[in-house]
Amino acid sequence: MRWVVSVIILAFWAAPALADYEAAARYSAAYRGISMVVLVDGQAVFENYPNGGSATQRNPLSSGTRSFMGLIAAAAVQDGLLDLDEPVSQTFPAWVGTPRENITVRQLLNLTSGLTPVGNSLRPPTYAAALRARYGETPGETFNYDETPYQIFGALIARKLEGHSPAAYFYERVLQPFGIEMGRWRRGSDDSPIMSQGARLSAREWAVIGQLILDRGQLNGEPMLSPEAFEEMFQGSTVNPAYGLGIWLARPVDPTFAAATPPLSSTDFWQGSDALPSDLVLAAGAGDQRLYISWERNMVVVRQAEGIGAALRGDRLSWSDVDFWRMLNAPTGEAPSDITSQLPAGLALNAGQNTSQPRRTFTPTLQAQPPRQPRATPAAPIPQNPNAMATEIPDVFRQTPNAVDDATLDMGPSLEEPPAEDVPAEEEDAVVEEDEEGEFIGPSF
Repeated sequence: MRWVVSVIILAFWAAPALADYEAAARYSAAYRGISMVVLVDGQAVFENYPNGGSATQRNPLSSGTRSFMGLIAAAAVQDGLLDLDEPVSQTFPAWVGTPRENITVRQLLNLTSGLTPVGNSLRPPTYAAALRARYGETPGETFNYDETPYQIFGALIARKLEGHSPAAYFYERVLQPFGIEMGRWRRGSDDSPIMSQGARLSAREWAVIGQLILDRGQLNGEPMLSPEAFEEMFQGSTVNPAYGLGIWLARPVDPTFAAATPPLSSTDFWQGSDALPSDLVLAAGAGDQRLYISWERNMVVVRQAEGIGAALRGDRLSWSDVDFWRMLNAPTGEAPSDITSQLPAGLALNAGQNTSQPRRTFTPTLQAQPPRQPRATPAAPIPQNPNAMATEIPDVFRQTPNAVDDATLDMGPSLEEPPAEDVPAEEEDAVVEEDEEGEFIGPSF
């Protein structure tokens, strides 16, 4: 009897009723949501595009982009370009003999490098400015949710690729073999891709990347990324067990630490809740952009929302990851009353036009694709055998024009970047929502 009950429970988690997803979609819409996609067992079972959203609209992921850094690192490890525990100074000799000398790639990615932040979320530092960041704390002993380490990681990948764009490497090496397309990637003032927040994706595209992660980077049973480095993405640090290599982990942390650590201070997934899958990981961005992944439930959920600029100005709604998942778990036709009674003023659970789509409206199955022919003559092909060490630099077809030169990395105070200028409020939305100045890394370039 126990065995039969277990099978029934597993079946319920594998495919909740459609009405359950609609309750969660209404909750998302009430918090400025513009898209929601649910994949179960590799199939799209629900889509919703309220408040003017659409299936084809590509939206900024904001800091949700950071989850791609671990994938880039796992590809680079597979290609023999780096080791997670190698010192950054191995690539940038100007760091040798400075306090930065022993900072590792892993510490950049899990944000424990100890470097003093440069710039801010509205004006991330250039690669060269990030590399001049001041030594602040002992590496591995503090966590700082900052732009600077990911800009340094972008510079490191660009250097290892002899000036090629790390964003294009992500597309050509990680996504394109799986048949996943992308649009623009925002660039900074140095014309290099902003690694901490620059990607734009539709909800469908982001969900398929979630499926790639759910499948552990394998295609037809073959690892396309280093299996060891991939698993390291989901290992928290001693100082912050809820953050891996660019991706959040729904694990309990000390409340005092969370209260003093943005964005934990404005979220609740770290508090521990039976509503959340025990193995839940998530990518999170300003304005409550979310990609949730659970192997336990074989499930990927995406929700996107308006209001990134407002969120960066401090105008945040009280989005709750726990309440959203309670809605996903709710019995058919029922929404927990304690959630519906605490919605933001002026918002209702049925806010937004319900444009739910039938089950399996698109096929997210990952499949091998032939290499796309570039416009420019490639310098070298991407390795077709992912298990082989790269003997040539993978071709990513796009160069980062202002390649970082060691001569620009003098650590003296004369080259310290001046304080970031305040950005007028009316310009903030343009900064985070801009599109036309971004770099195409998908099929349109």
